[in-house]
Amino acid sequence: MSRAKRIFKLIAARHPDLILCQDRLVVVPTDQILRGFLLDTTSSKDMVNVVCLVMPLYQPREHEYLQYSSVIAYTHVDRKAYQESADKIDSIITPHISILRGISRARDFLRHIDRMIGNDSVSIQFDLALTYHRIGDVERAISIMKTLGPAIDRWYEAYGWQKKAGGNPFEDLVIQTAQRMIADPVGFAAVLDEWQEVNVRMFALQPTRVPIGV
Repeated sequence: MSRAKRIFKLIAARHPDLILCQDRLVVVPTDQILRGFLLDTTSSKDMVNVVCLVMPLYQPREHEYLQYSSVIAYTHVDRKAYQESADKIDSIITPHISILRGISRARDFLRHIDRMIGNDSVSIQFDLALTYHRIGDVERAISIMKTLGPAIDRWYEAYGWQKKAGGNPFEDLVIQTAQRMIADPVGFAAVLDEWQEVNVRMFALQPTRVPIGV
């Protein structure tokens, strides 16, 4: 059993609203947003970053994505005293549980990233477009999606690089997703549902979740 699992298992036993899923401690119930905590290893022995995890599930993911998460502590973990380490981590995360409870659905996530909305990063704008579609603002979602292809082209032009088909899987995903959303704005909701279900399975969130439509 990993260090994170050992510590989080002890903490989960104290909190009925937390469930251990893989190596993360998840705030329940899970709806459209994964909320919880991670212990992220560092280059210093027995030192970890305690991460407050926020990640939308209605997006295509192959791994954990910490763009919208935050490090809330950098602390020592004693491998020979897991109970003491659990006590310490528990005291760090407990004040944040109620905050995470308030980030359950796409509209809550939009408030969470309010300070980032003006960021011109393609990845952030892509996530923003999916979030707007999820809350029903399809017109704004499409408007953003239409800007992403040209934004990628400008990035290549700025650096004098040649764009190659299939050279960047994320860029290809952005373009394909934009095409799907624009072609069928209403039907695209089912695509978001499908991605959400895939992520629930990938991150072993079944015991924590709220089924789609509830």
